Amino acid sequence: MPVTGWTKRLWRPQLIIVGWLTGWFWWQGTHLGAYVFDFDEGVLLMQARLVAEGVHPYREMGLVFPPVWFLSAAATFALFGPTVLAGRLLSLAYAVVGAASAALLGRRLAGWWGGGLALLFFTLGPELLWLSRAAMLEVPAISLGLLALAVAAVAGQRLWAWWLAGLIMGASLMVKPLLPAEVAALLWLAWRAEGEKPAWRAVALLAGLVIPIGAVFLVYGPGDVWRYTVAFRDVLRAVYPWEPAQNARKLLVQGVWPSLGVTLAALVGFWCTRRNPLAQALGWLWAGSLVILFVHSPLRAQHLALISATAAPLAAGAVQVGGSRAAGERPQRGTVAFLLALLLVQAAGAVARSAPTYAANYKLDNTKVRLAAFIAERVPEGEYVVVDYPIIAFRAGRSIPPILAEPSYARIASGYLTDEMAIEATQRAQPPLIVFWSDRLERLEGYRRWVETNYTLVRLFGRRHPVYGLQP
Repeated sequence: MPVTGWTKRLWRPQLIIVGWLTGWFWWQGTHLGAYVFDFDEGVLLMQARLVAEGVHPYREMGLVFPPVWFLSAAATFALFGPTVLAGRLLSLAYAVVGAASAALLGRRLAGWWGGGLALLFFTLGPELLWLSRAAMLEVPAISLGLLALAVAAVAGQRLWAWWLAGLIMGASLMVKPLLPAEVAALLWLAWRAEGEKPAWRAVALLAGLVIPIGAVFLVYGPGDVWRYTVAFRDVLRAVYPWEPAQNARKLLVQGVWPSLGVTLAALVGFWCTRRNPLAQALGWLWAGSLVILFVHSPLRAQHLALISATAAPLAAGAVQVGGSRAAGERPQRGTVAFLLALLLVQAAGAVARSAPTYAANYKLDNTKVRLAAFIAERVPEGEYVVVDYPIIAFRAGRSIPPILAEPSYARIASGYLTDEMAIEATQRAQPPLIVFWSDRLERLEGYRRWVETNYTLVRLFGRRHPVYGLQP
């Protein structure tokens, strides 16, 4: 028996979209309590803290990423204080923008029911479920990229809207250049969209795109930005050679398989809407992202969020699998059953991957907690501390000397962090404490010997983590 009246209105896709997005935001926002989601999260939070303190991100800190996320995080810290919660809420806000953009793209492609389907698949991304609660760069970059495409999808003949889409796309690349394939997708959409003068749309798009990129190079110095964000990547390829077999295995086992539901839906959705220029642009974006992941080195788990995030808007077209439906009309029953099955497959993959990250004690180590309290007690406010696990110093409310804020294996192996640099930074900062928590800074043997000579062993944390104090 068909539903009528107010019960029928409750099943409007717009209400479902708003209700799901609100509930998802609440659920994610109440599960931000992990001590740390990833080593990189502590590095990024510490670097954002230093930017908020006025440190030059390249000349003084050697930041190996573009600066947009760090500037937005520094602004967030200025409003709410430099806390882990503030950094994670910023990422969640970006994720909501990305989810809404996926829904708008889905709506543009296949009506409001398509928009709802795109939203569901986006918010059930296996990697995105934890990345949207972590102070990391992937979700902000992806979200701005989808927003740029959503603006372009409704731009029509308005050149200012194409300029705005390019501006947002440039900002995405200046968070982290995860979506270079989207530039081609946007140009394709500009050329194939209805209306006259496609060349002018492309020009307006590119004019907006170069503004954020050019501004970063002009403001922070082209030499410094190039050395740390571009030349560093070339050096890194020598340190981590491309391993195609390993990347293919990661893509299939850790990427496509957990996202099997949205992958199948995207393939079906593209076939159903393949003559639509927006579907073609989304197809370029998804396929290009897969290629970029395959050739990337080293390929990390967080990079795999691209698979489900870029597939979700394209999956919206699957609402038409049973035949073309008018905009706003509910899909056929068989189509609904098919899509529910794919959503269940996607949800299973998402739960299997991200469920452990929702535990209150996820990656909690009481020794780290005690060490953070020890640092807060022994290091006066305003003074530096050296710790090669930056989340500990960040939770202690203390900063690390800028050039040591990222003591990663990559920087050490590539020569972008040397014994001489570490010694000089420590001599200048005169930190009351130096802690070797991981084996990262200890890989700088000259620096380790210098510390053992010029600092006194105060104690061990957890039997194997030495804490050195400044000699009187």
